[in-house]
Amino acid sequence: MKSKEKYNEAFIYDESSLEREALTVEPRFGAFLHQVVGSGHLVLDIGCGTGRYTVHSKRAGNTVIGSELVFSAARGARRRGLDVIVADSETGFPFADATFDRAQCIEVIEHLMDPVSTLQEINRVLKPGGELFISTPNAAWWAHRTLMLCGITSFGHSPTYPVEVNMHIRHFTKATLRDFLLRMGFEVVRTQGTYTGFPGALTEYFPSFGWLFGFIGKITGGLGFLAKKNIWPSLTSAGLVFHVRKIGLPESA
Repeated sequence: MKSKEKYNEAFIYDESSLEREALTVEPRFGAFLHQVVGSGHLVLDIGCGTGRYTVHSKRAGNTVIGSELVFSAARGARRRGLDVIVADSETGFPFADATFDRAQCIEVIEHLMDPVSTLQEINRVLKPGGELFISTPNAAWWAHRTLMLCGITSFGHSPTYPVEVNMHIRHFTKATLRDFLLRMGFEVVRTQGTYTGFPGALTEYFPSFGWLFGFIGKITGGLGFLAKKNIWPSLTSAGLVFHVRKIGLPESA
């Protein structure tokens, strides 16, 4: 059986994709991130990949250390001049307790086999009152609900992907993520929904209706205007963003 590191290397990253990755950040998402990490802080970026959001927080005036499991991704981040260690968040970070002022964990938790261990580690390395920015896809987004009615558990994946590439193995709704973070010793400061456009997965699974989905998308924007106004994010938002603050130890600790 392949190690987790080799599995990730084989199915997630390749050298060409590292170079193609854009450093742009969606403005609304980036503004929320900046509000959480602020400036002048020591920040840990868990699962930083090739450093897209590490760069964003560093440019805001922070000292940012990235943690990444995948070797090729870490190399890509280092080529951008970022300080990145190779570590498995589910095993542990090589940092002392209460080291960091802030942490960011962006589109990572859905990939974890043991998210409890990762959140325990984040809690451990954050200072008392330290703050965390965490984001993940919304399993209860209306597009996912529609596909489920059709017997399809897409959760944002393309039907052209082999099953072993569909690495989203943990699925959260707004309510379940909130409850999980509370159990992990965090209080919720603020939440926000994100939106990435009309769901292409509908057209990919039902190509004969592509014209209809395109028409609906032009008229409604896929309910994106509701997501942008944070109206009913549990239904209208493709993704969830949480700003939380450490207030204690995880329940299971």
